[in-house]
Amino acid sequence: SYVVFQLTQWQREHFILQDSKERHDIAFHQVGEPPLSDLFAKHLEEKNITLEEWLDAYKRKGLKNVKRFLMNCESNGVKTLLFTWPPEYIDLIKEDEWLAERFITFDYNGNSYPSIHDLMDHDRWNPKGNSELTIKWDVENFEETPKDHHPSLKCHQVMAENVIRRIELDMGKSI
Repeated sequence: SYVVFQLTQWQREHFILQDSKERHDIAFHQVGEPPLSDLFAKHLEEKNITLEEWLDAYKRKGLKNVKRFLMNCESNGVKTLLFTWPPEYIDLIKEDEWLAERFITFDYNGNSYPSIHDLMDHDRWNPKGNSELTIKWDVENFEETPKDHHPSLKCHQVMAENVIRRIELDMGKSI
């Protein structure tokens, strides 16, 4: 009876740029590739906005689309929760009371982390390290670890435990 939505890095999304001749469906990582860098720079100039202003509006628009989807789920009787991989969405979520009420954080080893990135970023949050939460250092499950910075099996277990705990807490509220 729940949809649990994970936000990912905004750079993975596509956006549309219109020049005088055609529409361009662009992945953000392509912006710096010619001729898109010129097209994108022209777009910013025509809109009279900075890259930072464009990025803020872009992330807000994406989060607004997520909220619309989640609200639609709830209007059809499905409860919703969300969490985020990148920390860039945290302040935007906290600005929105509806999203903030559904936001899941992650408790691990006596600390609370607002995003998966922060949970795994042991240098920033936990000097003793949470390296076991990154697959690259998951020596417990791999003889030769993948050279990958995604969550390890242990990290997925931590995430699952926190999601389950939150659902149980929400169910207790509604009983």
